[in-house]
Amino acid sequence: MTLDIIVPVYQVKHYLEKSISSLLSNSEARIIIIDDGSTDGSAELADVLAEGNGRITVFHQENGGVSAARNKGLELASADYIAFADPDDFAAEGYYSRLLEKMLAEKADLAFGSFTRRYENGEEAPADEQGFGSLPESFKDFSLYITDYESSQSAVMGAVWRCIFKRDIIEKNSLRFNEHIHLSEDLFFLLSYISCCESCCTADDYGYYYLVRSSSASAESYKKELFENRCECIADLRKCLDANGFMTPEQKHTVLWRAQYIFSYECISNEMRFNKNAAAAIDDFIERGFCDALLTEDAVRLAERENKSKKIPLILKLCRAKKTNAIKLIYSLKK
Repeated sequence: MTLDIIVPVYQVKHYLEKSISSLLSNSEARIIIIDDGSTDGSAELADVLAEGNGRITVFHQENGGVSAARNKGLELASADYIAFADPDDFAAEGYYSRLLEKMLAEKADLAFGSFTRRYENGEEAPADEQGFGSLPESFKDFSLYITDYESSQSAVMGAVWRCIFKRDIIEKNSLRFNEHIHLSEDLFFLLSYISCCESCCTADDYGYYYLVRSSSASAESYKKELFENRCECIADLRKCLDANGFMTPEQKHTVLWRAQYIFSYECISNEMRFNKNAAAAIDDFIERGFCDALLTEDAVRLAERENKSKKIPLILKLCRAKKTNAIKLIYSLKK
């Protein structure tokens, strides 16, 4: 069986050679590099790495974001199985090979590996994911597990770089990344894929090294158009849940409402922490349907049940009541 590993590349010259070298250590996997308009020398380095190596294909395109790059990779892929890797990460020798072997042995539609967090100071920490080993026996609860936003540890369950997919399932169901979403795009692709398959396997193999760096897309900074992005995420989530045939209506409601209240709090905090005109921005959100799209009454009630701390539910309630100045006071006291 053949494997294509798709690598979206943008401004990662410092990390790229180590990343690609590590992927080449995985059996006979073919590496598809999609240069997404890099200007730091990454594009030229990718071409150099591909010279004389028939296992590396490079495609250059104008900058369109990681989802557009991954989608181009899916267009170019021809292998039976597909994996994704980030260009600032690297894999231990044979990581994907071992994961694919287990996937084939268990006749699974999806393979899920573990990973190690690697920090810029050189420290490493294997992921601590409670319940990970029981996933094969509880596949019907898999969607709930990966959408459990209560823990930043479990939130990474939605990352595609730790998975192997069947290309025929992707193509038969026309699965692609939503290019309008710039955060959590992995999660919604994975949820859509899960709705189309019947089984998965997991491996307690920590050989994927995920770099946590301050300049990454998930770093603590102001996120432009986060409200619009999260509204689109909820629209995608609704589609995923509608297509999901094994979750109960109660489970679907829980997933939806949890995402809504976490996204609502994220949008509020994004403005309050980084925008001098936060109150005006949130008032604008409310005028544009914030409470209908994200901050619903059901979402607030679930937040009250799930959070021991009263801070999150209080802020959400104040927002629904349009008391943005009171929210601003809470954040100023916190500082």
